[in-house]
Amino acid sequence: MRRLPLSIAAALCLSIALAVAACGDDGAGAAGDAAGADTAGGDATADTAVGEPLAFCEGATTFAYDPLGNDVLVGFPDDAWTVAGESATGLRVSLEHMAWLDSLPDLLRAPADDLAALDGWGTSAGVVLHFSAPVSAVPSGEAASLASDAVMLVALDGEVAERVPFEAQALDDGTTIVLWPMRPLAPKARYGVVVTTALTAADGGCVSPSPTLRGLLAGAPEDARLVSLAPRYAELLAKTGLRADEVSAALVYTTQSVGDASRAAAADIATRTYAWSVAPTCTTTSAWRFCKGAFTAWDYRHEGFLGDPITPVSYEIPVWIWLPPKSAGGGPYPTIIYGHGIGSRAAEGEFVAQSAAPLGFATVAISTLRHGDHPTARQGVANADVLDLFGLDLGSFSLKGLVFRENLRQAALDKLQLVALLRDAPDVTGDGAADLDGDRLAYYGISLGGIMGSDFLALGTHVGAAVLAVAGGRLVQVITEGSSFAPVKDLLTGILDDPEGVERLAPIIQTLIDGGDPVSYAPHVLADRFAGAPPHVLQQMVIGDETVPNVTNRSLARALGVTLVPPVFQEVGLIDVAASAPVRGNRDGGAVTAALFQYDRQSYTPGGTPQVATHAGIFGGIESEEQTFGFFSSYFAGEVPLVTDPYADLGTPPLP
Repeated sequence: MRRLPLSIAAALCLSIALAVAACGDDGAGAAGDAAGADTAGGDATADTAVGEPLAFCEGATTFAYDPLGNDVLVGFPDDAWTVAGESATGLRVSLEHMAWLDSLPDLLRAPADDLAALDGWGTSAGVVLHFSAPVSAVPSGEAASLASDAVMLVALDGEVAERVPFEAQALDDGTTIVLWPMRPLAPKARYGVVVTTALTAADGGCVSPSPTLRGLLAGAPEDARLVSLAPRYAELLAKTGLRADEVSAALVYTTQSVGDASRAAAADIATRTYAWSVAPTCTTTSAWRFCKGAFTAWDYRHEGFLGDPITPVSYEIPVWIWLPPKSAGGGPYPTIIYGHGIGSRAAEGEFVAQSAAPLGFATVAISTLRHGDHPTARQGVANADVLDLFGLDLGSFSLKGLVFRENLRQAALDKLQLVALLRDAPDVTGDGAADLDGDRLAYYGISLGGIMGSDFLALGTHVGAAVLAVAGGRLVQVITEGSSFAPVKDLLTGILDDPEGVERLAPIIQTLIDGGDPVSYAPHVLADRFAGAPPHVLQQMVIGDETVPNVTNRSLARALGVTLVPPVFQEVGLIDVAASAPVRGNRDGGAVTAALFQYDRQSYTPGGTPQVATHAGIFGGIESEEQTFGFFSSYFAGEVPLVTDPYADLGTPPLP
């Protein structure tokens, strides 16, 4: 594709002229306020500035982009739907008077309204482009998306555009494409997506940009409300080296802030002292000593959402503890904090204690939000734990994505406060001696507990090792891709009366979730830490997982930056693959272990006949137990943890 030299002087003149025009337009609406706060500066220009005539495609297939007038959703996300605001990005999403909102069913009105609480768009959410007719195949995956001159997702905060790899999804018989970034985008940053004339329609013709988009690309939009957005398109052209008439479709947008409110809450937690509000009482069995108490924790969901200033209220959380038997010797004991699965509760920690107690490790668990004996849980209501967690109200047929986001964020803060309690009040049995070792803490999260692990690990500084079992990220795809959630998807599909409606609107829901989604925090677990040293991390995934689908496992692995340990059953992309197992100290000059292991089978006796691994069944198999507790044992022994191949160690044969 042709790349044209650009005049810096001409670019500067155009940017200044457009900025002056925006300032002088008292009637500028949403887009005028938004783009003016985030213009590209002096090195962006449209081709009209250098005097070359433009010849846009005039094909029958169109990208009918008109962000302030479309009555259907043609492109998403879009900074045309933002206004200047007091926020970390300088923006606020505003969808007032957008005609396409009228096309949404009642189910999606709440999510659309909730977007107004955001200061930008998704970091892991997909980009939606809708065409008037099917288009040809869109590149997908690391190699294809980075090499393509037909479709590009680019970061725009640098001097030149930086390509972002994506996976493409085709909907509506090829008239709609969704681009899912393979790694989360940077928060509070500018991005753009470009479809060039190299992408043809399915009939072989070119794809024609709308008059509105042509005006933006040429630097002369007809709608005065879009004038100050034009420099963003000039920047997009300049940094990609494209002529305006080489473009068939394009969007520019700013990502939301992620983690700021949670970090502020974590800082507040660090200033507090925690104690038992209900002293633990203990019973002794031959296997362990079981104790149960409670502590007062702070709920940071200001008016339902984490806010600034922080105005927490308190609630009392029961704590379940399994100590090793007295025969194991005195404490303080290395301690595993357990995060349970969806629909379960803290009592499930007994499953972990069965393996941990004989090794001399304590197990501690609390129920997560909306579950078990957590104070936010509704008792005696069928499926309330799952529905309330996701923000689904079947009575009103409404879906509240921000509720799910806040449940995820507050769950991490509950665990941070639990850690503070274990360190401040380690005496569980009441004999004056510490039972729990606050300097040797590990985390074992299974399913939902694994999903919630990244936020917790990124924000905390005292957990030194973690196993995130069958965990995933970009959580809207748990519903759209997970077979276990097919009944929920089918219900939503029926309400929408659209076989692909859930997939098409998933990027909107994910945009709401992103502020609490594990992939948003995972980049800060092993690198770019908010505070403290990185923990050792072992992520475990099950091939063909029916509950937390593999697409979400891969998203989390890429965001974490773990290394895939053989045997390899499924490519992940964008992460290293170890030459062989075992793996130890593969990061930070040998100081940190960070690995992903894939399970395709499980067995119950060494060398026994294996079964196909499943989401729930893997935890009854000997392979997962061998690997997990070997990892924890090496960490608690003061070593850099070891990640083994349990199939080799136990002699598990391949599947028949």
